[in-house]
Amino acid sequence: TSLEKIKIPSSVVWIANSAFIGCTGLKSIEVPSSVGTIEIQAFYFCENLSTIIIPNSVASIGSKVFDGCNKLTIICKSGTKAETYAINNSINYTIDDVGPKVEITENGKTSAVKKEAVTVTVTDEGAGVDEENLKYLWSTKSENVTKDQITNTFENGQTLEIKDVTGTYYLWIYAIDKLGNETIERSNGFKIDNIAPTATVNYSTTEPTNQNVTVTIKVNEEIGIKGAT
Repeated sequence: TSLEKIKIPSSVVWIANSAFIGCTGLKSIEVPSSVGTIEIQAFYFCENLSTIIIPNSVASIGSKVFDGCNKLTIICKSGTKAETYAINNSINYTIDDVGPKVEITENGKTSAVKKEAVTVTVTDEGAGVDEENLKYLWSTKSENVTKDQITNTFENGQTLEIKDVTGTYYLWIYAIDKLGNETIERSNGFKIDNIAPTATVNYSTTEPTNQNVTVTIKVNEEIGIKGAT
């Protein structure tokens, strides 16, 4: 009865008959997408259970699974077995069909810098963020990046840095919530420059002279000049 919160591991494929019966201390449960069946009275009289996240992988829910769970709200996607079960058994439920929200600060920079660091925060008002599957990618591509290309993991609220490159780079973020709703977010461009400019210097004459000499300098990018005499 002292068990308050449980995240069922992804190795579990069904929740057995009366598995958590009478766990009066239990308050929240996360059911993984590996589970296809919740059997009879699995959470019978877990009277303090307030939330359970049920993914759309669950195709079968037995009778009296949540009897005595009077504080319960089921969190699920629309059109799922969990939604139908909640309606048919007069259980409170919340639909979550929306991916997480991604906030990137600061978002883009048009003036060139040698490196940049931005903080990424991901939130989800429904099922909650799947914190173990947050991923990022720095890329020169401004479009057509897929989730399979975004492979670097990060922690929510982490500062992500880019350096030692040159070009306009975009930060791509992949986020998913505990029901499998996905978000791919792209930042504005960051102009990164780590290559020194090249210059060509031409003189109006290369012969010895006591006259003024015109010096023309051509560079491959916008620069500043210091100490010219």
